Amino acid sequence: MKFSLKWLLVVVTYLAVATAACVHQGYGWRWALWVGNLLLVLYAVLAVVYFRGRSQAMALGFVLYAVAATVAMMRFATLSPIADAIRPFVPAAVATNEEIAEAAERVERLRWEMVISANAASTEYRDRTQQQYKAAQQRLQSMVPLMSLAGAVESLCVMAAGLVGCVVGRHVWTVAQRQQTKPAEER
Repeated sequence: MKFSLKWLLVVVTYLAVATAACVHQGYGWRWALWVGNLLLVLYAVLAVVYFRGRSQAMALGFVLYAVAATVAMMRFATLSPIADAIRPFVPAAVATNEEIAEAAERVERLRWEMVISANAASTEYRDRTQQQYKAAQQRLQSMVPLMSLAGAVESLCVMAAGLVGCVVGRHVWTVAQRQQTKPAEER
């Protein structure tokens, strides 16, 4: 894989989507990044199969490191340093998927309680239920962008790990080539 304008365009496009994902913090941008990651990993798998030499070694390093980083981010999400790195820059703590699920369940429960309280004789009960519903809804809405930002940063970390894998793969290939070209008495 040589440096070309095609690869420069791919990198610039990926970074543009990554920037949009970090700025706008929507699930659409987050998934666009992960689809980009998947496409790049699939291309690297094809490169492992069809390329030879240094390009094959770099592609193999990319695949191994990117997949390992993805598995580590998904398997050990609570140990991910991403949440700790983002925490100082956001107004609220980054929520886990379980916390988001609990908040969504609470909003749904309060929504049904509001329907029931509409027929209640006590206006105090109705007002309290509405306030609780609005507070739960705002909490849920504040969690979603933070999770989206964390997902975008994790996606960027996976790509960075893949690039480190490229460098490692190239280095291993270079060392192996040097070992093959040494005369037998030096080995």
